[in-house]
Amino acid sequence: MLEIQNLEVSYGAIKAIQGISLKVHEKKIVTLIGANGAGKTTILKTISGIVKSKSGKISFCNEEITKTPPHQIVKKGIAQSPEGRLIFANLTVLENLKMGAYLVSNKKIIKETEDYIFAIFPRLKERISQQAGTLSGGEQQMLAIGRALMSQPKLLLLDEPSLGIAPILVKTIFEKIVEVNKELGVTVLLVEQNARLALKISDYGYVLETGKIILENESKALLEDKEVQKAYLGI
Repeated sequence: MLEIQNLEVSYGAIKAIQGISLKVHEKKIVTLIGANGAGKTTILKTISGIVKSKSGKISFCNEEITKTPPHQIVKKGIAQSPEGRLIFANLTVLENLKMGAYLVSNKKIIKETEDYIFAIFPRLKERISQQAGTLSGGEQQMLAIGRALMSQPKLLLLDEPSLGIAPILVKTIFEKIVEVNKELGVTVLLVEQNARLALKISDYGYVLETGKIILENESKALLEDKEVQKAYLGI
């Protein structure tokens, strides 16, 4: 579904991404793990068209999207729940969700998607008219994921969904990520510092270090890899 070939991204003289290649197959959950500053968020932003690559190629559903503007990338079926959530604090929960459906014209589909999001995240339904800025961190994360789902994505990019959230809510959110993948058939590319949790719910994983992929394998194999355990799992 998604293929990245020899991607290079620079911020001025700093090489953030150094010739990486990766694949995300349809209906799978793929995770990128690595330390802070490894380049994980930069990869997601480049896929979304927010950051421009220096060289390399990004293809989605057999179509090159390397130089495609962000709004067109959303139209093609890629949505992102960004690091830090970036919800619209002064808008209500419902208004935030409506913003996610900006490019969807079918009102019936919009309503069905809203209902699905309220079913998997009942807390959001309870706070439907509440200003999003007054929600807890976990609730805001639910809203950010819900807003991304409103655009009817084929591929969902999730950037650090566990960041700054109470452990009990992290468990809920990760369960819902699996649910969305299995029930809706949405493919997921997950960036997550909680490597253990990310590898437990994903099918395949890439380990990123200073802008380079140093290891890739099925997630189960990475969980059992001694180097991964030592560097990222605290074993």
